[in-house]
Amino acid sequence: MRQTIHFKLFAMVAMCSIFIVGASERVLKGSKGDKSTKGPKRNKSSKNSKSSKGLWYEDDTVVTLVPKFKIKGGMTEQFVALLPKFMELVRANEEETCAHYGFVGPTEDGYIICREGYTSADGVLFHLDNVGDVLNEALQYADIVELQLQGPAEELEKLKEPLKAFGATFYPLAEGSFRSKSVA
Repeated sequence: MRQTIHFKLFAMVAMCSIFIVGASERVLKGSKGDKSTKGPKRNKSSKNSKSSKGLWYEDDTVVTLVPKFKIKGGMTEQFVALLPKFMELVRANEEETCAHYGFVGPTEDGYIICREGYTSADGVLFHLDNVGDVLNEALQYADIVELQLQGPAEELEKLKEPLKAFGATFYPLAEGSFRSKSVA
């Protein structure tokens, strides 16, 4: 039943996204009677593409890293105590490369997820180097049970070899993916 609910929710979100993009493109093209107005041409690889000029959204170029940790028995306090250290390092050193960063959990069954977004594959690699010592300490108290990377295919390709040992799953962004310009 949970899978059915998740699938239905995913389908609803996907349909809403398709509707919003389609509606925005129709507004850009103008009314049907005005043949002189053409919609802007798309440059799918450009962060500031013409397709998003003057709109509330822009091409999504963020590389999202989502590690899922399973805290070892009796180690929740020790693991959670390290979270501020991660955030301090990111705040101090990743202003130019980090789009967002935070933790979710712990859940009742001992999972914590880190939600992280970076401007590029290089930003991800810089982050891993930046927090490496704290991450190694954290891995005494928890295991990474899943690692997802989401983003532009060309950026994900750059991460496959460096993250091979983690057994990461890579999810390339679908064509036309976008994000808000104003929501920070």
